[in-house]
Amino acid sequence: SAGNAADKTYANTKYKDTFFRYLFKEKAGMLELYNALFDDCLTDESEIEDCTIEDVFTRQMKNDLAFRVRKKRVIVLTEHQSTLNENMPLRFLMYLGRTYNQMMTTNAVYKERRIELDAPEFVVFYNGDRNQKEYWEMHLSDAFPEGVEVNIDLKVKVYNINYGKNSKLLSGYSYFVDKIKHLCKNGSELKEAIDTAVRECIKEGVLTDQLTYLGSEVMGMFATEFDMDEAVKVWKEEAREEGLEEGREEGRKQGIREGRLEGQSEGRLGIIKNYLENGGTVEQARELLKATEEEIQKVTKEM
Repeated sequence: SAGNAADKTYANTKYKDTFFRYLFKEKAGMLELYNALFDDCLTDESEIEDCTIEDVFTRQMKNDLAFRVRKKRVIVLTEHQSTLNENMPLRFLMYLGRTYNQMMTTNAVYKERRIELDAPEFVVFYNGDRNQKEYWEMHLSDAFPEGVEVNIDLKVKVYNINYGKNSKLLSGYSYFVDKIKHLCKNGSELKEAIDTAVRECIKEGVLTDQLTYLGSEVMGMFATEFDMDEAVKVWKEEAREEGLEEGREEGRKQGIREGRLEGQSEGRLGIIKNYLENGGTVEQARELLKATEEEIQKVTKEM
């Protein structure tokens, strides 16, 4: 029936949501998130407008969550990450263009009168295992080569929600994720860890309504945003790359040191040979060699 088809479509759309997105997709959740982020106390849900970018064909989310606060003339674009991505300023730049585009009428940019824009805020919620501080910022300008004049910048605020924020949903989400990570570290498979965390959180009164309503669907929703195997693989690859880079730098320094010593040695022999050819005694040459050695050792220590 038409009703069953509609229910199935809704279920499929909901299934494609990440669990993070699901928690905040209602206006009440967005309002709570805004108040927690900007230390405000807005209460009118009608001020909130969902601006999350969707694929019109698959209805898959292209970014995690974006919403507009009409009264404040602000657009908040957010992403949740278990693995840090240093390209987030660039990704947010592309999201912002699409967000402005979908808010405007066709051909609006060709009007001569200036269009007033809502001010954007870019936020990443991080809950990975890396030893990160509670808050830091990322800048688009950091991606440009040194010495190049940069005419654009974009600041991303990164909150480590392992520390917890002043938001019931964020704190509950962080607590739920922490349970899963702890179980995985102690040998549980991801599916088993999610099942256990769901049961324990419901029992403890954390995200009880959301987890009870979702039932088994939380498995598919949460696994899309928290793939332990993939996260570990990424961390290992980054560590390997950092190690290679450190090795290359150390090799470069070692090569410079060896080159300098080799050059000094050749220069020293040339000086002594020239000294002997111009009437210097062997004993004097030995004294000169000793003095030169001491000087080389002194320079080497300073390198």
